[in-house]
Amino acid sequence: MSVALLIAYRNRENHLKTLINWASGLGYFESPDFEFILVEQSNSPSCQNMCLEYGIKYHHVCDNGIFHKSRLLNIGLNLSNAEFIAPFDIDLVPIKDSLKMHLAIASKYKDSLLWDIG
Repeated sequence: MSVALLIAYRNRENHLKTLINWASGLGYFESPDFEFILVEQSNSPSCQNMCLEYGIKYHHVCDNGIFHKSRLLNIGLNLSNAEFIAPFDIDLVPIKDSLKMHLAIASKYKDSLLWDIG
């Protein structure tokens, strides 16, 4: 079971560094169960190299107007190869390894998850 964390991003470099430190410290980037996808909206790419260094899928949308979070999340959804997706806010860092705990619970109780809503 795998989950993609979709991150809509704009000009939050300190938050991104904090998230990367948290995720790398817990081995999330090395785990096949987690896929990080960051979609940045800005005039020019600002964090592509940092994302690529950690294996975060990266996509840039050239637009410095109104921040369209849902549009960015939809782009991230199309880039995902994971079984499940979760929108993820760049400024919220989970407690310890709670994402692994949530994934373990979801794996154990698959009957309670939505598989096909089409």
